[in-house]
Amino acid sequence: MAWLRATAMLAGLIAAASALAPTAARADDQKLDADFAKRMFAGSVANPKAYACFARHYDTEHLAQHPLQKVSVMKLLITA
Repeated sequence: MAWLRATAMLAGLIAAASALAPTAARADDQKLDADFAKRMFAGSVANPKAYACFARHYDTEHLAQHPLQKVSVMKLLITA
């Protein structure tokens, strides 16, 4: 039972420490997120959501040159 109490105390300490994180760091993170979104979407992000879709198709010639590659098609949808 002592380890359970110690684990609960540790979880509480971690939660308290994360609540005390400086707001300047949070503002910096939000600015980085906004900058990343501008680069990803080639401009300001529309409200309420914006989407970017990327697709890649590997032809048989490419797959022959990379015999260990199993992926022939990839799609990535990003939402902001």
